[in-house]
Amino acid sequence: MRTIFFIGKGGVGKTTSSASLACHLAGKGKKVYWVSIDPAHNLCDIAGCRPFKGPKEIAKNLLAEEIDTDRCTEAYIKTNINRMKETYRYLGIINLENAFDILRYSPGMEEAAIMYALIEGIRKYQDRVDYIIVDTPPTGLMLRIFALPFTSTLWIEKLSDWREAILGRRKTVNSIRGEDSPYRDLEMEKEDDPVLKELGIQMERVSFLKSIFTESSKSSVILVMNQDRLAFKESVRIRDALSRLGISISLVLLNKFKMMDETGGHIMEAFKGSVVVKQPFIEGHISRELLVGMAAQWAERVMQAE
Repeated sequence: MRTIFFIGKGGVGKTTSSASLACHLAGKGKKVYWVSIDPAHNLCDIAGCRPFKGPKEIAKNLLAEEIDTDRCTEAYIKTNINRMKETYRYLGIINLENAFDILRYSPGMEEAAIMYALIEGIRKYQDRVDYIIVDTPPTGLMLRIFALPFTSTLWIEKLSDWREAILGRRKTVNSIRGEDSPYRDLEMEKEDDPVLKELGIQMERVSFLKSIFTESSKSSVILVMNQDRLAFKESVRIRDALSRLGISISLVLLNKFKMMDETGGHIMEAFKGSVVVKQPFIEGHISRELLVGMAAQWAERVMQAE
């Protein structure tokens, strides 16, 4: 199974390009899960079907789904409140229910919810399909999602160190004060501590997604861009940001080529270390046949990375 991410500035044609590859691969007999994690969904518009909830087979071998990010955030908050209450049940005097509305508006909540939805989706379908194709949000949100497993790893490692230090100090206090110790009923070994167990679960999840992002044997990243200056500058920013995370771009798709008079020479120069494919500008309605054919010229380039 391979996961393919389509990234780029809003409006450059990520959804159309991801749809083209999804339809092309499904037409070749490959089982495909095509998922959108963009809060501003237009998957159904491209696929030419009525809006639906949850995964749906929209063509032979092609399963599609638009992740409801609002619902994901709500479920993520509720799930984590329940886990916090269970993990810290000995702190019953704290009313964690009141944290619900605060957590909803916490920075990074949307990114975390989408990240975990992505983890669950990949795990659910990794043994059921040949390809998972991900249509992503515009640059800012997606770069934060890409970065989140890396920053989460740093936090989890530090929190685990602090928790182990707390457990060590509890033992010291218990050995000195004996029956008078306030921690006499809380002392436990590291392997039995619920907080460390929870941190271990979270570490396993983010490590899984990090491996998807960074290992070329598991995924491909396709950068979609147009010739205009704003799209070009943002694409360079995306490339540089991903490079710092150790994530490589498998292919640059120069979409809507020749819509402008420019030759695109500055783009070819800036991305001379990458495979750049020029996708001609198509006027009018894009039929399903045309959608399938669009990916024919560059699909093999993506497959070569396997």
